Amino acid sequence: MERQKSGGNYSRYRAQTEKHVVLCVSCLKIDLLMDFLNEFFAHPRLQDYYVVILCPAEMDVQVRRVLHVPLWAQRVIYLQGSALKDQDLMRAKITRPF
Repeated sequence: MERQKSGGNYSRYRAQTEKHVVLCVSCLKIDLLMDFLNEFFAHPRLQDYYVVILCPAEMDVQVRRVLHVPLWAQRVIYLQGSALKDQDLMRAKITRPF
């Protein structure tokens, strides 16, 4: 689980069977993360989505703490990587145009 939370891949099976959005950030601040998650999941139609965070920085202690809270642990996946690298986008399962 910790590998998936940092440098792993978003599950191919989950990507084919579940809906997800990818939040690409260069630096993740805890207040930005909380604002985004609370606003995103406030919409009833988005309750079944996963959020995949793609960030080049290693996950800090505050973010790790938040992502271990049961409310977010089942909905949010952190991948260390860059939106500018095709390989990292493929790991986040951004492989088709919208």
